Amino acid sequence: MKLSRITALLACSAWFALSGCEDTLDKMDLSASTEDVVFQDEAFATLNLSYIYDQNLPVWFGQTGIGLGNTNPSILSDEVQGESVFLEGTVQVNTVTDFGTSLDGKNNYGKIRTINMFLRALDRSPLTKEVKDRLRSQALFFRAWRYFDLVRIYGGVPLVLTPLEAVGVEARAAAYLPRNTSTETFSRIVADLDTAITYLPGKWTNSSVDWGRIHKGGAAAFKARVLLYAASPQFNPSDDVSKWQAAFAASQQAKTLLSANGFGLHTSFDQLWFEEVNNREAVMVTSFNTATADQLKKSNTYDNTTRPAYTGTGAARPTSPPGSW
Repeated sequence: MKLSRITALLACSAWFALSGCEDTLDKMDLSASTEDVVFQDEAFATLNLSYIYDQNLPVWFGQTGIGLGNTNPSILSDEVQGESVFLEGTVQVNTVTDFGTSLDGKNNYGKIRTINMFLRALDRSPLTKEVKDRLRSQALFFRAWRYFDLVRIYGGVPLVLTPLEAVGVEARAAAYLPRNTSTETFSRIVADLDTAITYLPGKWTNSSVDWGRIHKGGAAAFKARVLLYAASPQFNPSDDVSKWQAAFAASQQAKTLLSANGFGLHTSFDQLWFEEVNNREAVMVTSFNTATADQLKKSNTYDNTTRPAYTGTGAARPTSPPGSW
């Protein structure tokens, strides 16, 4: 009897010791956050979305940093000095750097995976439908943006719409997706943009926080550009008139939405340089000038050289017409 009591006491002591160790070792990683935590809160989810903006917004000269997007547009024309395999039609296998042949978050499929992970987490979150629709529509815009970067060079590409598993033989086999057609790829892009147009605001009201975010008119304008490519001889060799009509209708939709929300050409060229947040011509923007809010002390090099001499250096200003000096 005494031995049984001692054994029971030892068992209890061991259980308490083990449970204490488990509590001690079970620590939260304060250097990272889980999906469950992030998507419980609208502010945290918005920060996660801001990372997608940072990954995808174009930079200098409209470049996206991948594939054709990594080429300065100034050498994509016969009228300028410079050479490009994309202009010359000499693209080879080793030119393809944006397909995602490695685990790289910076190539097109790496960025698409980040967007798909965001969309999946958002679907699982307890946030309200209104908030989820607003966040989802922005992420879908950038998924369309990434697939457009691919389709305009390679035509149809595999459409990955959910995050693929990354580990295991089965996961590797599942990742060998068939190549979709150009028509299917364009249709997917347009579908994502239509959803974005439906749920995005016509204009973000809190300009101090949301300036620069994609809006209804911006998504519609991009849709018009996508459909113009789809109607071009590259993707429409039979010159299907309906494709041109779809592109025209999309451009009309974009113009209507933008005009209705106060976008358009600026009424005064001199004041154009002093209005950043309320600039009527800013349909899609990438903000570089984070060092200062002073309009006379712009921090971005290109911005500074492009502005007239009284606010910048004026180094990139147009030449004076003949006879004006």
